[in-house]
Amino acid sequence: MPQGPLIKRHTENVEAYNQWLKGRYYQHNRETLDTLASSKECFAKAIVLDPNYAPAYLGLAEHFREMAFLGFSPAKAAASQGKSLVLKALDLDGNLGEAHAMLGVFHGVFEFDWEAAEQDFRRALALSPASPVVHSRHAMYLLVPKQRLDEAEAELELTLGADPLSPDYHAQLAQIHLFKRQFDRAEEKARAAIELKSNYPFAYWLVGVIRALQGRFDQAISNCENAIQLFGGAPVAIAAVGTLLGWAGCVAEARKMLERVEAAARTSYVSSVARAWIHIGLGETDKVFEWLDRAVDERDPQITHLPVKPIYDSLRADPRFAALLHKMRL
Repeated sequence: MPQGPLIKRHTENVEAYNQWLKGRYYQHNRETLDTLASSKECFAKAIVLDPNYAPAYLGLAEHFREMAFLGFSPAKAAASQGKSLVLKALDLDGNLGEAHAMLGVFHGVFEFDWEAAEQDFRRALALSPASPVVHSRHAMYLLVPKQRLDEAEAELELTLGADPLSPDYHAQLAQIHLFKRQFDRAEEKARAAIELKSNYPFAYWLVGVIRALQGRFDQAISNCENAIQLFGGAPVAIAAVGTLLGWAGCVAEARKMLERVEAAARTSYVSSVARAWIHIGLGETDKVFEWLDRAVDERDPQITHLPVKPIYDSLRADPRFAALLHKMRL
């Protein structure tokens, strides 16, 4: 008979555990920037209560990763903080599969070290083969940039089998279908995410992009404007609307969105990719490549979908596009 508990208890401090649970709740139900700030606060409190609580360090690392992905923090600074927290978590518990997966995200997405990322994910899958978090991160942050979309789809089908009520996993599978240009299937999954979480900005944004790619611009713009309202005017959401307005021929309105993004950049960080998107809508190719090149240098995590995202299809024949992929070691 096995001795001891089957599941490792990472802390004996009940209040630290409660703070970690609250942090996870806010992180998984992120609706505004305030919600993200609340998750960070909870994980930080858990660490103060128990400095040896490995999952709390991992939760805090996830906060920095997400702030970079949403375009609220400069990627290199967020990655530096996040990676150090992951390494601390692994120092406390080297068998934490989800921490190895997060390290894979930092190695691949933020450092373009795809070999190290592959090793990290291999270790994560060996340690936590049933973890939907590990499978979803493997799909989105290694297989997608490497253009292994069939494998990514299989991984996300596994995650949904383990957690069918997760709006995030439905939305991620919608992204895979979008990257494969399977627009009807992509919209079906994005709608499934909205059914599970009616105020989910990312799912509305996905529906908007899908409809734009189908030429249904009025509906596309409406969905992306809804995403802006739900997430409090995030520059990346504003940029998405600007892109769609440009594609729809509403040049003056698209330029107003560009002005909003530039105004935001005067007081806070704004993703270079967000600027590139609006210039794509306006057909200003030289400006697009200028901002995409900056995004690569800055390690903006949104750039990792460059190989597969349909929004970039008009650029693929340009030699500068291949140069960007080479720079990213893809």
